[in-house]
Amino acid sequence: IPGVFCAAATFVPVWATFGFRHGELAFAALCFGLLVTLNCLTIFAWEHDEVSGAHATTQFGVRWLREVTIAGVLTPLAAACFAGPQLAPIFFAIAIAAGLLWMLGLARASLTPTDLRAAADIVLLTPLLVVLALR
Repeated sequence: IPGVFCAAATFVPVWATFGFRHGELAFAALCFGLLVTLNCLTIFAWEHDEVSGAHATTQFGVRWLREVTIAGVLTPLAAACFAGPQLAPIFFAIAIAAGLLWMLGLARASLTPTDLRAAADIVLLTPLLVVLALR
């Protein structure tokens, strides 16, 4: 659920302001929502050894975290191949951010829990770097 609200808050102003094709922009918002959801699930999995007390959707997401991560990388990569030149970099940035979350998971033993959580949240800013570079 956080992914839906974050993506909406991020993309609705763009939808209203810029001349992107709405279908592409909606799919970019969905991919970003997947990234935010992946971020939440990843942090939850890192911080909880047992998920049985969590909400059913969280349990499902953590149980399938590897597959969600793969989808979080491959879906925006595939979309970038079909997107126009304005949105393709955004799709690439979302894929890179999902890959960075996966890499943080691999390196998590060498980071403190606070540093790991901060790094995971900073990863969400990766698409912003692309936007700034395009201006």
